[in-house]
Amino acid sequence: MPTSTHSFTPAGRIATRCFLVNDKLKTVLVERNDQAKRRVAAIAPLQTRCIIEQRGYPNRLNSGIHLCHTFGRAHSTNDDLMESIEYHWGMQKGSLNLDTRHNCFYCGSDLHAMHDDDYWCLVPAEEVVERYLEAMKADGGHHGAKLRAAIELDEINPQKSPGKYHTYTLIPFNTTMANTVIQRYHKVEPTQPSDITNYFFPFNSPEFIHVQSHLHPKFVILNLGRLLADPDNEEMVSDIRSQGYMKRFQKTLKDVETLYTKWTFKLDVVQKMDPDFKPFIAFKEPKPLKNSTDHKSYKGSKKQDDPFDTSEPKQTRSVTKGAEKESVAFSDRTTATEPGRIQTINVAADGNDISEECGGDEGLEGPDACLSPSARKRPRTVK
Repeated sequence: MPTSTHSFTPAGRIATRCFLVNDKLKTVLVERNDQAKRRVAAIAPLQTRCIIEQRGYPNRLNSGIHLCHTFGRAHSTNDDLMESIEYHWGMQKGSLNLDTRHNCFYCGSDLHAMHDDDYWCLVPAEEVVERYLEAMKADGGHHGAKLRAAIELDEINPQKSPGKYHTYTLIPFNTTMANTVIQRYHKVEPTQPSDITNYFFPFNSPEFIHVQSHLHPKFVILNLGRLLADPDNEEMVSDIRSQGYMKRFQKTLKDVETLYTKWTFKLDVVQKMDPDFKPFIAFKEPKPLKNSTDHKSYKGSKKQDDPFDTSEPKQTRSVTKGAEKESVAFSDRTTATEPGRIQTINVAADGNDISEECGGDEGLEGPDACLSPSARKRPRTVK
């Protein structure tokens, strides 16, 4: 059982990098950092062990056990999709980060690949799905205040409610999994056959595989709904739904697909302009210090301050002699983003970084949050 949680939680959407390739702008997500792994290990009931097979090596993060996303982080680049989800969940525009611990879990490498290929999926409890449907109806298509309240009830916090986790059921959606045997460990170090249970397709004997997890139902619903609504999966899903063992899940699957369709439906102009749908602000600008160049008391100075002297905080970015042109060009070279969104990094075809990243370091606030680690330590001249 985890005894503590990591103090930092990612704020705002996952940062992106922009590259000029053959005069075309290509946007990619920044790589996930190790903080995400530690956050999940700190809250997951099995820590770094596989959520399905319950096997693993707690002291090793690179042992065939991968960190997986329930709802793929690649969806972060789909602005219309993300805005729709944020709106119906009662969030601020640009605030949903798919690297959150509530969307990630540890899983064996083979099951990870199968999960990403829609071979299997987790199914939430019907009671949770019904509660979200009722909240959606109460919101009436407006910014999801009621749904947000319902969602907050399902937040997992081991410090406040030790031992409280959600229960999900594993369901295979591709008959190719008939080639797979799932071995579920009942002990960290099994020493006899009874310490392991073998599950054969469709993994419902002696009973379905139920997992206790910190994963939030909203992400499980998103991923299952995406699988069910994807036209490419129509034949596969129809085949699985027709199986006798799926009878008990028919209502849940139908309701999940309904939620997904509503949550991801593209917003109209009225919804986008909803005053309750405010843009997410990553940090607040500090008030200018007295006698600083931005303060009304500033009267000028004969002696120029050292622009990179960290002994006294400054709000503006100063530049050293010879770098004035680059400082002016900084704002022009940053890709425009909506207020509060993480700024993108523009990189030319030759690989040269032509702007700074905003929001890359967790726990930083103020202007320094928009500077790379190297830029916070020394002046940087772009050639």
